[in-house]
Amino acid sequence: MHYRRFNVLEAGLEKECSHDGKGLIDKVRAFSSTDFETPLEFIDYVRVPPGSSIGHHRHGENEEVYFVIEGAGEMTENGETFTVRKGDIVVNPKFGSHGLSNNTNEEILLLIFEVRGTGKDEVKA
Repeated sequence: MHYRRFNVLEAGLEKECSHDGKGLIDKVRAFSSTDFETPLEFIDYVRVPPGSSIGHHRHGENEEVYFVIEGAGEMTENGETFTVRKGDIVVNPKFGSHGLSNNTNEEILLLIFEVRGTGKDEVKA
């Protein structure tokens, strides 16, 4: 069996404005679709600094899972806003919309997994 390992703490993070969110986040794509035989699209390690956000956006037939490793913030999913914190796992459903805002003084650390569906992955909000 072939084992793949990627250490996100040793990786070079890239800054990006995610889905027209506020400020910049730091991100590294640990694995992408070419690394999998299943419909897993990617696994990202993300740092959301205080005052920054992953902008509100809508998906098609894919699902995203956010796992909050550290920190806390506000998640908006399909028009409902709620607090997320360390240890939370949020499943963003097919055809749903979501965003994440860091309204605290500490960064949010996340793992984001995306599983592709059978149609278009992302639609414009």
